[in-house]
Amino acid sequence: MSPNDQEKLPPTVVKNGEIEILVFKHDGTNEIVKVKLVPLRQVEKYYERIFDLPAFAEFVTGKADGWADTLDDDSLWEIDRLAKAINDPRFDRLLTRQTQTVEAQKPIMARASALTNTSPTP
Repeated sequence: MSPNDQEKLPPTVVKNGEIEILVFKHDGTNEIVKVKLVPLRQVEKYYERIFDLPAFAEFVTGKADGWADTLDDDSLWEIDRLAKAINDPRFDRLLTRQTQTVEAQKPIMARASALTNTSPTP
């Protein structure tokens, strides 16, 4: 099966927090891998790797370091696309929540700071 055949496969479905896809290797072999729904607690690890495509692909598939080097470019890009499709909306929601929480806490923190910075009068 060639990389172009990937487009002809039936649509993938998130099942048990994973999407199974067929990836193609430089040596002509292929492999079915699972692109995972990354736990919210791992958002920092996700974004630490997002700019390093091979490291990102290994992280979202749970594969060992160096595994991504065996894949063809189209397979790496497909892992990237699927990982972002299932994870980015969730992480965006989490980061929006964190931003809103910080903004909501600013007035409270300002009042608390004012209370601790005032000297009691004798």
